[in-house]
Amino acid sequence: MDKTNNANGIDLLPAEQILGIYQKCSFLHSCRLILFGFACLLLIGIPFFINEMVKFSKTKIVITNKRVLDLRGDLFMIKNKTIDLAKLDSSEYAQSLGGKLLNAGDVIISSVDGDQMLFKNIENPINLIETLNAAREAYKKSDK
Repeated sequence: MDKTNNANGIDLLPAEQILGIYQKCSFLHSCRLILFGFACLLLIGIPFFINEMVKFSKTKIVITNKRVLDLRGDLFMIKNKTIDLAKLDSSEYAQSLGGKLLNAGDVIISSVDGDQMLFKNIENPINLIETLNAAREAYKKSDK
């Protein structure tokens, strides 16, 4: 299978285009990183703090015209998961009151195979769901 590498460093299938890239909410995660960082510095040490920072920077949700990619990694491993748009079953989001104020929330994407992708504290989850639904509709139209 031929793959092309784009400017974001993501291997794409032939004729596949990126429609959106989303990350965790930077404010919520920054607060968590600061608290976690202090705890690490006091209790465990700097390597775990660095691992959390790397994990944040390497976590991405990529929506293309053919699939949804869950790209996660830290200092020790990289984990990628994909769901083809043809197998996409449902997508939903939840926001707390604080999440509404910060425009962040949790997103769950499910496939007909029973696979799920859970993303916590994602920036602009409504836009992610809208992009995903638009990609799914465009895929259905192009498949006919």
